Amino acid sequence: MELFDGIFTRRSYRGMYDPAPVPREDLQKIMEATLAAPSGCNQQTTSVIAMDDPALIKQLGALLNKPNFASAPACLCILTEKKISYAGRTYYMQDYSAAMEVTVGERQTQVNICIHKGKQN
Repeated sequence: MELFDGIFTRRSYRGMYDPAPVPREDLQKIMEATLAAPSGCNQQTTSVIAMDDPALIKQLGALLNKPNFASAPACLCILTEKKISYAGRTYYMQDYSAAMEVTVGERQTQVNICIHKGKQN
């Protein structure tokens, strides 16, 4: 798949997920691509946590009140840290957006994806 095809055809999937395990190699590739996204002032605010433990994913799905989430065989949590740059600005929201766009890589791996916005403290 071409890059722009992936960007323009990417959609969030909100149905129940196929229980087939996601190969760890695919999760690793998506994580590496996500962490390679640009970051404002090179602050490197993005972290990624992968989960493929069904019990843990079910717990997280219950906390989010998202039954479809609980059916997912794997989950990537993309987190950004609010850091003040040398210019006195923060770019963590832009960094998050860039990281999310990189999840276009999921189309190469045939993994369905849906974004659930977290809560900012």
